[in-house]
Amino acid sequence: MNTATTEKITDRQQSIPVSPQRGNTASAPSQTPGDVRIAIDSVTLGEIKMLRKRRYRNIYPSMDLDGDALDQHAITLFTRNEAGRINSTARLGVGGPVGLPEDKFLDEYRATGKKLIEWGRFIIEEGDIVLLKRYYEAVFTISTQLGFDSVVMAMKPKDISLHRRLIGVKVIKDDMKITYGGPFSLACVVWELDETKPTFFKWINK
Repeated sequence: MNTATTEKITDRQQSIPVSPQRGNTASAPSQTPGDVRIAIDSVTLGEIKMLRKRRYRNIYPSMDLDGDALDQHAITLFTRNEAGRINSTARLGVGGPVGLPEDKFLDEYRATGKKLIEWGRFIIEEGDIVLLKRYYEAVFTISTQLGFDSVVMAMKPKDISLHRRLIGVKVIKDDMKITYGGPFSLACVVWELDETKPTFFKWINK
């Protein structure tokens, strides 16, 4: 992480203070298995890269996981299980000089003054619904604390209706013609944080 934006939170690597209630930042929880943390050391980032390769090689076989320049301008999140193995990860890309993967679809949206951060590379190995909720909570909290007002996502078409109901996503491009070698083309959607539905806060028990 080498941008001014990400430097604001590198001192929180121990765990992320996830509290999506506007205007209220909770103290960081104790470091226990399942804490969503920020990866800043090369060993952890290497483990995360191996997890990505293991999980994406059959789903997105043409995705470049070795030369992705956005990794250098992103906040990489992860958790470990009871055995100490990384069992989940996500990336919040702030763009920087390399931009975001969906940028060519976002010019008109950016012109409205929105400050964008991209949520991608999201993997949970063990199907844990509690952990899933913690990631949504962490993305909301980190993005709002850093001053972003919209979260960009490349989303499978089948997942759009659920996210409309849960968080109120807006579709920017329903077919980006991007598949990464997979069986479906991804859509570009945005989560406008100030317009988050009450359903979301109920879902994460806030």
